[in-house]
Amino acid sequence: MEAAFGLHNSKAYIRYQMPKEGSSFDIEIGVHFMEKENYLKAILKTPESFEAFYGQIMFGREMLKKGKETVSQKWIMVKDNVSNKALAVINNGTYGASYTEQELGITLLRSAGYTSADFIMGKALQEEQWAPRMEQGERFYRFRICGGPVSEIDNTIDREAVAFNEEPYGFSYCPLEEGNRSGQFITIDNPRVIVSAVKKAENFEGYILRLYESTGKRAEANIRILDGEIQEKVLLNGFEVKTYKIDMDGKCLIETGLIEDF
Repeated sequence: MEAAFGLHNSKAYIRYQMPKEGSSFDIEIGVHFMEKENYLKAILKTPESFEAFYGQIMFGREMLKKGKETVSQKWIMVKDNVSNKALAVINNGTYGASYTEQELGITLLRSAGYTSADFIMGKALQEEQWAPRMEQGERFYRFRICGGPVSEIDNTIDREAVAFNEEPYGFSYCPLEEGNRSGQFITIDNPRVIVSAVKKAENFEGYILRLYESTGKRAEANIRILDGEIQEKVLLNGFEVKTYKIDMDGKCLIETGLIEDF
């Protein structure tokens, strides 16, 4: 489904992409924004007022203040433990949001002037002369709306957000269809344990695996690397970050520090 909108010299469209199964759906917003000194927010009406408003931060989450403009990373969520309902919005690069009464707002654009503010002498930017403004022009956004019981959304939202934001690259490549198909590189059986990084080590030959617990609760997870060549069980406290060296010779993970002190 698609809806088109217009205001003054600005235009926008919203596309709703509904899956055949599941309780989540995607929204694509395209906008050509030419307003001055205005916010552009996408507003999602909630059927009732939720008691708590949360957003993702680095290696975790925090409660956000309702009725104020707030900052978060890959997702925002409202939830009510009494009614056992939660609603989350995953984004692909917007950081401002607010929740007032029954309106969940995602800030898209803000067309302020550069280094200007009105003061006692009047307006800093005069309308009879041209002046550049930030965040005008064409922009595109994608969101995923997820709803369900509090425990389900709480436990899966971080992993869903990682998959939504960090899509694999597509290459134009024609394989020879020879040899054996590769197995899975890494699997983790606990959705609350998130892979933050798999990368080449800075201080030695080899690779680094970085994990963190995303909900603030103690978690246990079984990790399989290279289709089971390495199998380890890890324990993390709430919001704990752990870094491991992937030891291919010993077929194990060796815990190290964030600065990879080997």
